Amino acid sequence: MADWAWDFGPESLLDGLTQDRRELARKAAAEIALVCSLEHPEGRDWQGGAMPLRTDHFDGMLITSIADVRGEQILVVQIIDTTG
Repeated sequence: MADWAWDFGPESLLDGLTQDRRELARKAAAEIALVCSLEHPEGRDWQGGAMPLRTDHFDGMLITSIADVRGEQILVVQIIDTTG
C-alpha cells in the first residue's frame, strides 16, 4: 500500500472557512486518501476505469473528491460547510 497524495483543486475551496474548518478539510482529505489507498491497493497497476466522484461527511462538512488510482492521489473538488 502506497501513501496517496491529496490536493484541493482549486485551493480557493478553502476561502470563507475558518482556520479550524480549513484544518478539518485537510484532515478529511488525508483520511479520504488513506481510505482510497486501502480500497485500491493495486495503485499504479489499477486496470479499472475512471472512478466516480465521492462525497464524504466530516463533522458538518461535505467533501466531494475524485480518486486518480493510477496516480495514487485524490483531488478535492467541492467543500460544503453545513454548519453555517
